Amino acid sequence: MTTLDPTSRTCISCSSRDLLTLDTYKRFWHCCKACGTAISEERATYPLSMLPYADLKKSPVLDEEKMYDYFVEQVHIDWSEQEGQDFIRDYLEPSGVEVAGKNLLDISGGNGHFIRQIEKLGAHITLTEINKKTIQYARATHGFKVFEYNLNEHDLASLTQDKYDIVFARACIMFAHDLGKFVDEMSAVLSPGGQVMINHSVMPTLGVLLRTQLDEFSYFVLRQPESIIDAFVKRGFTLQHRADETDPGLYVYDHDLLPHWRWVYRLYEWRAIRAMAGNRHFAWPARDRRRSTLVFRHDV
Repeated sequence: MTTLDPTSRTCISCSSRDLLTLDTYKRFWHCCKACGTAISEERATYPLSMLPYADLKKSPVLDEEKMYDYFVEQVHIDWSEQEGQDFIRDYLEPSGVEVAGKNLLDISGGNGHFIRQIEKLGAHITLTEINKKTIQYARATHGFKVFEYNLNEHDLASLTQDKYDIVFARACIMFAHDLGKFVDEMSAVLSPGGQVMINHSVMPTLGVLLRTQLDEFSYFVLRQPESIIDAFVKRGFTLQHRADETDPGLYVYDHDLLPHWRWVYRLYEWRAIRAMAGNRHFAWPARDRRRSTLVFRHDV
C-alpha cells in the first residue's frame, strides 16, 4: 500500500523523485514534474507568527473531523440544498448518470441535504461522513443510512456491507492519501457495471496553493485528472465521462479582503514565481482553481 510520505520527496502517484517544492505560509507543496501531482507537507512553525494576526499563528489543535462542525449550521444546510439542485443541472444531467431506482452511496456527504435532492429523483441513499456532530444530525434528520467513514483509515466495504450501483465522491479525493486504496474500496462496494462519479477533483495551481496557505487544515494531495484516470483504468474501470472546468466562483480571490492577507499572498506568490522559473510544468502557474468531474464504470 502506498502511503503519503512527503519528506521522502518521492511522488505518490508515479514514484518520480523529480519534484519542485513550492513554499507557502503554512505548508510546503512538493510538485512532481513527471505527472503533476502536488503533495502537501505541513510546516512545524510559521515564519510570521510574531505578528498580531491570529491567522498567522498556530491555531489550537484542529483535526480533520472537528473542522467540519459548521456543517450543521443553518446557513450551510441552506447552501447544501442549493448545491444539490445546482449539481443536478451542472454535473449529473450532463454526465448521463441515471440515479432513479439505484442504490447510491455518497462519500463524505456532509449534513445530507445535498443528497436529499438526488433522493427526490428516485435514488436509494446511503451517506458517509467523518464529522461526528454532522453524522448525529444526518441520522436524526434523514431516513437513510449514515456511516462514519475516514477514507484514509477505514475499510468501506466492512462498514457498509452493501453493494451500490453508484458512488458519489464529491470534493473529497484531494484528502485521499492513497489513491490506490480509494479505488480498491470503490471496487469492493460497487455492483457489476456500477459507476463512480468523482466531482470537483481540484488540480494543483498556484492560485489554489496561495488561497489555502492560511488555512490551518487543507488539501492533502492535488492530482492531475490523468493520474486519477490511470489509477481507475489499471483496476478495471472504464472512463465514461470527463468534464474539466475553471471554478467560476470567487473562492480563489476572497483572501483579498484583508490587507495582511494580500501582502502575505504577494510575498509567497513572488517566491513561487521565482521557484517556477524554467519549471512551469502543467498549469501550476495559474491563479485560478481548476477541477474535474470524472465518471467511471466498474467492468470487473
